[in-house]
Amino acid sequence: MKLKNLLLLIFIISTVSTFAQKVDTLNVNQTLELINSDNSIIFIDCRDSVSFKSGHLPRAIHLDVYDDNFAQKLQLFDKNKVYLIYCRTNGRSKNMSEQMIANGFTRIYLFESGFLKWKESDYPIEIE
Repeated sequence: MKLKNLLLLIFIISTVSTFAQKVDTLNVNQTLELINSDNSIIFIDCRDSVSFKSGHLPRAIHLDVYDDNFAQKLQLFDKNKVYLIYCRTNGRSKNMSEQMIANGFTRIYLFESGFLKWKESDYPIEIE
């Protein structure tokens, strides 16, 4: 039983360290700077479609992490591109980042403050 617990602990530590190594977190000001300076980064809004349509970051595309077809849709994305993932506060985006890493994506930013902080900062949004 002790060996089983030890192996589980090693797995958890390696999973957490892998996530920490591959995902850089950005605050609201760093995210604005990326929007204004780097057109190659793909911004993914992983909130539900109603939230996305009511307002999202400029140039963002929508991919709901809880969509039934999420795994299939994710396979359509180029694993070599750079992605910035965000949601309302950070729950869904962290989940999506972990799933992207598990699927071989390596160049991921996580907008740690989320769309709520973006709106509070009065930064530009696009509405569908």
